[in-house]
Amino acid sequence: MKQLSRRELIAMSAGWSVLLAGCASRALPSNANLAPSAGARFGPDAGIVAQLNRFILANCASAPYATAAIYHNGKTSLHGYAQGVPSAKVDPSWIFGIGSNTKVFTATMLARQCVGMAPAKHLTDPVIDYLPASVGKNGTSIKAVTLVDLATHTASFPDSVAAEAKNTLFFDRPPDAAQIAWWTNWNNTGKPNAHNLCVGKTPGTCYSYSDWGFITLGFAVADSNAVAGRHYTEVLAADVTTPLGLSHTGAHLKLSVKGHAKNGSVETKLPTDLRSNAPDLLRFLQAQLGVLGGVPRELQRAIALTQMVHWKGADYGNPHINVGLAWQLPVSSGQPQLIWKNGEAGGFASFMGMIPSASLAVAILTNSDAANPTKAGIGFLRAIGG
Repeated sequence: MKQLSRRELIAMSAGWSVLLAGCASRALPSNANLAPSAGARFGPDAGIVAQLNRFILANCASAPYATAAIYHNGKTSLHGYAQGVPSAKVDPSWIFGIGSNTKVFTATMLARQCVGMAPAKHLTDPVIDYLPASVGKNGTSIKAVTLVDLATHTASFPDSVAAEAKNTLFFDRPPDAAQIAWWTNWNNTGKPNAHNLCVGKTPGTCYSYSDWGFITLGFAVADSNAVAGRHYTEVLAADVTTPLGLSHTGAHLKLSVKGHAKNGSVETKLPTDLRSNAPDLLRFLQAQLGVLGGVPRELQRAIALTQMVHWKGADYGNPHINVGLAWQLPVSSGQPQLIWKNGEAGGFASFMGMIPSASLAVAILTNSDAANPTKAGIGFLRAIGG
């Protein structure tokens, strides 16, 4: 997973160039397991697909393979690309790593536990209520951190720590001794730096992107304070992926293609967070837009909760950024609200985004760190949705 920095800043700036026109689109497969929505009308206008093709070619040609999915005004389509060019040889159902897009799924799990007549959690609950008991008993600074602080990157946590190396969360194992020790011994002191802009700040008052914060949140939504706790992927399936019909999203799925580093070499270290494919991410985005049929009422409420502004003031220059639960919510004068998230890990880079007022969403998956699906996705959304 990746810290919000150069790539995301570039993607948020205005005025992307549009390069060569793209080719034909890929028709949506008839396989019901891959269909984004049973009632969807297929085939966005050719001009819309051509715009996507242009942005993929301009920004994702460095990836050996890419897949993408579009939703626009009730119409859906899936697309495959080889080195940025539409290709019938690339199956949109291929599984890719999604990196930090995992955070939106974790945030949705949290939100689902915070809605209903008798919610299991509240956003303002201290995280120590859901971590091993020894953390609450012996910790110091960690006692001031709430669930919403973690979900908005305002907990004053560093981006990454050595204790997360084993990544036991996505391997469905409880926190190990090193992770428990970090939470217990963390004292939130020091000077702000590129790795942690908010060190020393009171949790909830300063934004600094943190992978470790979201791994901590993942342990909390899996109730790691219990003797046995629950498996993260079990909670994910019960609360999010199964109700939404996402049969190809999880931590243990076999990747369809290999990831590639920026220099083009094959990545030997596999991503350890979630994997998914374009049809599943499109269904997820349709649920975000409220157009996916059959979504349980409480889950739809939880999804709406993730899109609300929970932190104001994270400013990266142009435009201003507010933060939902994991979602980035840029505020641009004269432009409709854009909601987006991206991810990068293990040689994979991905993007999910939407403009609700335009009934528009796109997901892009690539197998290269050198690709920039964020710039492609935001460029496409702004070009079509305003």
